[in-house]
Amino acid sequence: INETLRELFTGDPMSPIEMFSEVYADIYYWDMMSETWILKDTSNLVAAANNYWPFAPYYMSMENTDGPPLLYPMGTTGFDFQSLYFMFQNMFDNITIGHDRTEAYNSSSGDFDITFLDVASGVPFFKMGKRAIPGNMGSEFYSFYRKIKVPLNPGNNHLTLVSDLIPDLGFSADIAALSGGVDFLFAILPVSPVGEDIPDGNLLFYSDVMITDHSKVSQISMSVTLPTSISVDLIDLILYRWANSTYEYGGEFGYWESLPEGDMNDSVFYDANTNSIILVFEVNDPVAGVFAWAYSLSSEDVAEISGYDLLIILGLIGLASGIVIYRRRKLMLK
Repeated sequence: INETLRELFTGDPMSPIEMFSEVYADIYYWDMMSETWILKDTSNLVAAANNYWPFAPYYMSMENTDGPPLLYPMGTTGFDFQSLYFMFQNMFDNITIGHDRTEAYNSSSGDFDITFLDVASGVPFFKMGKRAIPGNMGSEFYSFYRKIKVPLNPGNNHLTLVSDLIPDLGFSADIAALSGGVDFLFAILPVSPVGEDIPDGNLLFYSDVMITDHSKVSQISMSVTLPTSISVDLIDLILYRWANSTYEYGGEFGYWESLPEGDMNDSVFYDANTNSIILVFEVNDPVAGVFAWAYSLSSEDVAEISGYDLLIILGLIGLASGIVIYRRRKLMLK
């Protein structure tokens, strides 16, 4: 008997015996060097709910070791989302609950949960936290977020990149593909997906980017249009990459790294006409990683470049080895 439909047919209130729908998923991880998806685990419970519970109560228990639910039922409202997290108030001593965003922290254990919900679809834009795992002596970090996949065509691909959570910046990319059969995946986020903030600079955004076959792409140009409150005439870009050897997230697995000031000077451009920062690089190695774009106030002379809508100076960047860019001499497009 499907008790979630029982009330619709009988008019009776919720029965103490309930049925739940469950969603199971196979889990793959991306091997950067072979550029292939590798199956890691099968039949992982990623969601359980019914008409009354956006999370099944047994899913929220300590016996569940599969991690937090990744999906909500279709039709989940902001009120449902708020009601769910009101149940967790005793677990956290600092909790902020909104209709589409929740931040909850336990100062004693260090456990936390940050969730941004797309109320229209019931799918979280972003979910990150740290929670106790049965059988372990500590807590385990987790991070889930939506990445957008774009198939690339031979030639230049001009893409308008969309961020679910950052409305005040504009993003675009031009990717030169040598052939088809290759995808570009990206996510643009306002908070660190690895659980650690950048060590220095004024944050613009975090990003997770990937090319599924680097041999089919020759060059990538990424452009970020800033709000009027930040002028490209007055700032220098700082670009960080999350460096690790296991491609696992969480503070204990890696660190933020940047190149010394002055390296790769000719790969970043500042367009004063559109108030944009443009990053250009050739693709010679596998592309997959988490990055952070930040800025500092400029203290260097500006070299103006006139007569070009976009000047591309080829600067080789090995993303797989963690090479990133810090501006010393600013090249302005006029």
